[in-house]
Amino acid sequence: MSFEIKEDEDEFRVIYNNSVMHFPKHLYYSEQDTWIRVGGFSGVATVGLTDYSRIIIENITSLEINVELNTVVSPTEEIGSLKSNKTELKLFTPVPGKIIAINSAVQNQPAVIKSDAYEKGWLFKIDPSGLDADLRDLCINAKYYVKVLQERIEK
Repeated sequence: MSFEIKEDEDEFRVIYNNSVMHFPKHLYYSEQDTWIRVGGFSGVATVGLTDYSRIIIENITSLEINVELNTVVSPTEEIGSLKSNKTELKLFTPVPGKIIAINSAVQNQPAVIKSDAYEKGWLFKIDPSGLDADLRDLCINAKYYVKVLQERIEK
């Protein structure tokens, strides 16, 4: 199976197994296949699943976020799951902090993740506890994430 990477000004595109995955450069990524977008001066971060997750989970049947609003979470805690007919993907936050919003629209219609993973398909918003250090220590840029993904797939 071929793994082809294309880059333009705004994103990396990966063509793999007849699927095209997009990885916007303005986002950060975790090795657990989540993305994080930092929101301006507020410091609030939005978290969702990458296009790779969208590809490997073919038919999403349910999404569960198992934490309440205002719960403080860490990257080592499982906070939910995404299920399909074939598999279950455990969800983790890429950075520690307090959950301040959960996307109920995605919980009601998880297929939105497949059609719009980076905008309408976000999972939750978090008020991170130490964002600069966490982004540096726990997250990676799009270019490095694509390389990690390539190594994982080619094993």
